[in-house]
Amino acid sequence: MRVRPEHLLTLAAVVEQGGVHAAARSRHLSQPAVSQQLRRLEEAVGAPLFRRKGRRLVVTETGQALYRLACRLRDAWLEAESFARSVREGQGGALAVAASRTTALALLPQALVRFHAAYPAVEVRSESGNSREVIAAMTRMDVGLIETPRPPEAPSCCRRHRLGWDEVVALVPDADPDAQAEVWPVARLAERTLVWREPGSGTREALELALAAAGVHAEPRLCVGGTDAVIAACEAGLGVGIVSAMALFVHKPVGVRVVRLAPPIRRPIEALVRKDAPPVARALVEALAEAARGLLAPA
Repeated sequence: MRVRPEHLLTLAAVVEQGGVHAAARSRHLSQPAVSQQLRRLEEAVGAPLFRRKGRRLVVTETGQALYRLACRLRDAWLEAESFARSVREGQGGALAVAASRTTALALLPQALVRFHAAYPAVEVRSESGNSREVIAAMTRMDVGLIETPRPPEAPSCCRRHRLGWDEVVALVPDADPDAQAEVWPVARLAERTLVWREPGSGTREALELALAAAGVHAEPRLCVGGTDAVIAACEAGLGVGIVSAMALFVHKPVGVRVVRLAPPIRRPIEALVRKDAPPVARALVEALAEAARGLLAPA
């Protein structure tokens, strides 16, 4: 016979209430049910837990040892109940967030400041990758952030929320002969050494689509991972980089000019939320939408 958790809780009640009758009341059980649980617990342990001394029950040494374990079980159960209630009511628990590298740099931190001010007890774990990697990660994450000009169908496990539109701009080294221009035609990019993002990046996909629409081809000869690396390469004079305008709210590049492109390159920023995500995920999406209002064009 195995030890059952409810029998341990009954043991704790008997010890603390001083008898079967009071324990039955506190456990909302009948006295025969309490007595039966104690007998089954003794059978599982193979030793008596109580002995009679007159009309009183006296706890044996084995019973005392088991009572201490029962208290730990009860404390853990109460903690689990409290945790479940906090998750259910949106005041606790944990969220797993995957963000594209651009949104992880510029959008997510601002949203988390707002979110943690309202939900300080919620643990947030985040990781970043390109948009393709974020979509793949939604099998195990609660919320995802992507930025791609051709948003794929949301995985069947997710709902999508558009947060706004981001513009892609060029970072042109000061030494470039056309660096003083405020706007470049997209076709001019094919005449320069370009600093490309890695395959799977929403920024790279936006650039590829814009070049194709302009009827020009540019060979990716210099690829780096992430917006930070693109900015650093441009600052070093390695070429012209294509980055999110949103990311420039965080980084202020040195030695380069920010040049808009014509026609403009824009792509939507979207949040993916699993349908089975904890209720507090909705609050994080609201914080993301609020942060997006200061960074993005309206959805």
